[in-house]
Amino acid sequence: APIETAHLTAGEKVRGQVLLDQSTSGITMRVYDRYNQLIREEELPASGKGPRDFEWDGEKDDGNYAETGDYTIRLQADTDDGPVDLQTQMFALVESVNMRGGRGLTLNLKGLQIVSCSKQVHFW
Repeated sequence: APIETAHLTAGEKVRGQVLLDQSTSGITMRVYDRYNQLIREEELPASGKGPRDFEWDGEKDDGNYAETGDYTIRLQADTDDGPVDLQTQMFALVESVNMRGGRGLTLNLKGLQIVSCSKQVHFW
């Protein structure tokens, strides 16, 4: 499942990845605040088929830096067939692991949510 929410800590970057089904002539990254207001739009270079990492340094379009908090990041690829919304996967720091309770193994992600390991989870 796509994970579009990223937790930004002031002075740090957030990172994520998309899996491209085809080559693109460019990718547009859009960052939204908690009020769903567009605060950053950035053009990323063309990319070939396969995984594509990306990052946001917290800078907004007005040149200021965003405050610590949760942000939604969406990417859209420019393809021969037109614009395609991509499924964004955000990287997050695992703060703790819980192996008790009826939920099985869960991960507590920094600033975000608790994720059950019964879901697909990638570790790097």
